[in-house]
Amino acid sequence: MKQNAIYQMMAQMIACVVGAFAVGVSVLIGFAGLGLLSHIKYAFATNLCLNEMLHDSLAGRSLWGRVSEVNSMGSPWHIDIYPTISHVLYSGSVFHWILLLGGLVVGLFLAIIFMMLKRTARIARLADKTQQQLIRELDLQKRALDEHSIVAITDGKGVINYVNDKFCKMTKFSREELIGKTYRVVNSGRHSKAFYDDFWETISSGEVWQGEVCNRAKDGSLFWVETTIVPLQDEHGNIIQYTGIHTDITKSKHIEMNLRQSEQKNRALIDQTYQFMGLLDIEGRVLDANRTALSFAGATMDDVYEKFFWETPWWAHSPVMQAYIRDMVNRAAQGEAVRTEVTHQDAQGQVRIVDFSIKPIRNEEGAITWLLPEGTDITEHVNTENKLKQINDKLVSTNAELEQFVYTVSHDLKSPIVTQMGYIGCLKEDLDNGNYEQLAESIDRIEKATTRLKISVEDLLELARIGRMNTDREAVKVGPLLQEVRADLAGILSEKKVELIVDDPMPTVVVNRRRMSEIFENLIHNAIKYGCDENGGTVHIGCDQTEEETRLFIRDQGPGIAPEYHHKVFGIFQRLNPSQTEGTGIGLTIVKRIMDEVGGRVWVESTPGEGATFWLAFPVTSKPTSVPVRETA
Repeated sequence: MKQNAIYQMMAQMIACVVGAFAVGVSVLIGFAGLGLLSHIKYAFATNLCLNEMLHDSLAGRSLWGRVSEVNSMGSPWHIDIYPTISHVLYSGSVFHWILLLGGLVVGLFLAIIFMMLKRTARIARLADKTQQQLIRELDLQKRALDEHSIVAITDGKGVINYVNDKFCKMTKFSREELIGKTYRVVNSGRHSKAFYDDFWETISSGEVWQGEVCNRAKDGSLFWVETTIVPLQDEHGNIIQYTGIHTDITKSKHIEMNLRQSEQKNRALIDQTYQFMGLLDIEGRVLDANRTALSFAGATMDDVYEKFFWETPWWAHSPVMQAYIRDMVNRAAQGEAVRTEVTHQDAQGQVRIVDFSIKPIRNEEGAITWLLPEGTDITEHVNTENKLKQINDKLVSTNAELEQFVYTVSHDLKSPIVTQMGYIGCLKEDLDNGNYEQLAESIDRIEKATTRLKISVEDLLELARIGRMNTDREAVKVGPLLQEVRADLAGILSEKKVELIVDDPMPTVVVNRRRMSEIFENLIHNAIKYGCDENGGTVHIGCDQTEEETRLFIRDQGPGIAPEYHHKVFGIFQRLNPSQTEGTGIGLTIVKRIMDEVGGRVWVESTPGEGATFWLAFPVTSKPTSVPVRETA
């Protein structure tokens, strides 16, 4: 600023000097011009000049007439004659001519210099004004920076040579304690050597460094600053200064740390719960999932993040379930809280039953911002519930059988005993009367009644053993097993003239081999007893395969069974024609009990007059269904 003022003053002084010099030169040129004019006037006063200049013209004759008139009156005469340029050119000397032209050139040159110096002075004034304005603006910016930020400046070696008041206030050091020191005076020791290596490598290369730094004040307290270090280089590229601009972020850093700690606590609580939890956006994309849910599916957060919920590994086992979950998400996005029992696929590929819900989460204005899916594995609970139901159903069935058993004991088992007691009385009476011819008949009656009683007791014992004996299952090939059964029943088949037809091939089922043999024996006996007459008949055994079951059938050519008896025939001691057929009616009950034990089904299809077909259905080993179990409120 001072230099500009000096330059401006010098320019004004030079302009004044040049101006004065130009005036002096102009005066000299004027005097020279007057001398030249006087010389021309003297020359023109002679007659020679007059004769040369005033020739025979009207003006000349008029002039000479005026001269004569004045002389006749005795008065002196003079005239001012102003020559034309041509006269001057022909009359002046070379020196006078050069002097005139030189004066004009010098005057013009000095005038140009004067104008240029005047313009330079004006430019200098404008430059000084602009520089003063820039200095004021820079001062304002510095004041604003000092008011807002913590500023420190170091030399190229990192030695502090300037700090503002905020730097002193933040570090609690005085300016005198900081000047001449390095940043090590506020080093907190919280950052690694690699951190500072990167810091110095960046600024030493002339690049700007930005980052968050934890420093230690004079009293030992820690504070955080967001720091920007700007290197300043000279014309040779050498760093001569570092300017550090810092912003206090201690409060925000503490808030951030508290939030992080709170998030870690909440995350730990959420991750440790046995419940599946997650977070979705309103379009159904996964934003978060707890450790329980991820571990259950054997997935990581990267596997599910920002994927649609129904396309994640939890539902990959079933397109039906994927569509159902997508519908649940849409319903929740509309504001409905949905809860149901669904199936998840775990990390081992097993499908588990889950009590599952999706709830909408609203902000303070009531708008839905997120969706909260939650689930609890209730497979064991459902299995226990199903087992309890099976036990309950079994108890109900057992009670019904017990009632039937009581009735049978009071009727069917009592009947042979009554018969025995009656004929024993007859035996006594015949012995007392000596009627020995009737003794053989009475003994035969008693033997038959005893045989019926024995068969009934044995059937009851067999029925009671089902469920208590070892029923380990194995893969049984039905074809070879039927060949063994055919061999065991060869006698009765030949006696009753019955042809046993077995389809080939026959399937393999998972069942207890001994129990399967008992089933075939009972059903074949039943077909021979009710489906063949004295002329014999045919018993046909075949199979049918579906996606869920392997089915076997035993078909006869008997009179058939009316529809109202299709279920009743499997009850204990149930016989359609007790007076026409032998047996206790326990055979089909034993078949049904065995099928219940292996998880299968048995039923009869028959139309009166067209024979009867007994079906055995064994479940195919497969994964549980993926259709939702039920919705709950």
